[in-house]
Amino acid sequence: MKFGIEIGSQSMQDIVRISVAAEESGFQSVWFADHVPAFQWRDPFIAMTAIGMSTQSIRIGCGVVNPYSRHVAMTGVAFASMAELIGERLVLGIGAGGTLPLRPLQIEMWNKPVKALRESVQVLRDLFNGESIDFEGEIVTLKGTKLFGKYNIPIYVGTRGPALSKLAGEVADGIILNPPLDALPEYLEKVKEGMKQSHRRKIEVIEFLPVGISEEGKYDTVKPTVALLIPTTPPWALELINAQEPAAQIAEMLKVDRAKAAEMVPDSLVTSFAIAGNIRSCVAQIEKIQENVDELVALAPKSTEDALRLVSVFEEHIIPSF
Repeated sequence: MKFGIEIGSQSMQDIVRISVAAEESGFQSVWFADHVPAFQWRDPFIAMTAIGMSTQSIRIGCGVVNPYSRHVAMTGVAFASMAELIGERLVLGIGAGGTLPLRPLQIEMWNKPVKALRESVQVLRDLFNGESIDFEGEIVTLKGTKLFGKYNIPIYVGTRGPALSKLAGEVADGIILNPPLDALPEYLEKVKEGMKQSHRRKIEVIEFLPVGISEEGKYDTVKPTVALLIPTTPPWALELINAQEPAAQIAEMLKVDRAKAAEMVPDSLVTSFAIAGNIRSCVAQIEKIQENVDELVALAPKSTEDALRLVSVFEEHIIPSF
């Protein structure tokens, strides 16, 4: 089992500080979401470059860009430019986007996401192979475009749905998944279908999860993040864990009071959406998924000091256990 950490709403200085600490503590990767122009989120490519210039070997991933707010050719140029500076330790995660990056720009939500991502992956592969591209798809179009070199940059698909899980298995180097963990078998079955279709044996499976570890084993630190995740979970996945009613109630409360919404998260649902509890129970939760997950990426708390404490706990207790 490998371990990573996702950051992004801290200051640029603290983003670098956390990343350096993560590398020194044994994390294999650091990830940065493309949520701009959402409040508090920094530009992912500038942040990834700063991280790369301040670290030696840790893998640096974007989880994830989307093909609507950024043209994939512009994304390709950005990643090739970063690779020139920091080497080929980048991962390009791409997904259908969400309310944070798309709603402020008044962009149509999830316009033909499977087609959009299929076209995007094809264009990015051709760009990184150094080919000159004329491409006219339903979502992605470009003409006479070529990068300034060839680059080995893996492409991962981020998703919470079966259709894009299948697409990831068919065309991507990896898949980035979010909870609930109860839906993991369904996602992986779809990944296998896609792999079978393209005659491949393996792609990397990465699970992004909130992580809250305390001596008391309390769930309080992860509940604010879990409160955001539950209402955005696909309906079929909510049915798996009988969470339709609390999801609707939490979604309504989020509109008026996020703190109260977090308080409404039942303890019984926390470990479907997070790794949480005392050290021993968290190790057991990770052991339960390690057969199917190649890398666990911890969603860092917003507070820099809390994020650094989480890194320290992983260094001392979690990483040595695996």
